[in-house]
Amino acid sequence: MTSVTATVENREWLLACYRSGQISEPEWTRHLQDPDFSAWVTDKNLERATMADEGDRILTADDVRERLRQACAAAGGRTKWAMENNTTRSYVSLVLTGGFPGPLITNALGLRKNITWSPKSDEKPLDMRE
Repeated sequence: MTSVTATVENREWLLACYRSGQISEPEWTRHLQDPDFSAWVTDKNLERATMADEGDRILTADDVRERLRQACAAAGGRTKWAMENNTTRSYVSLVLTGGFPGPLITNALGLRKNITWSPKSDEKPLDMRE
């Protein structure tokens, strides 16, 4: 059986589902563990970043973690950043070691969750039950 991320059509479908909020962040992160899919998403992000400003770029949980890492370093450490942003050092550490970056972290980093819509195509919907 092939991976659900094997074809371009499936990859586009997964990306559209993620953008619309139909795929949770933990589920999206599991899909990104597929090296081919992760490379494809990275290519899509780089393409979008050259066509639009940084505000339109899709960020993965790893991108958020990197921004958190940089913010902590700029603040003088995890504890200091956590105190300045009304959260705990343990939560910051949890996120930096792979935990889900929730609203306390993302709001403090100035990020928001986006839901996007894309035009319907003439193709019939992918049946995931097969």
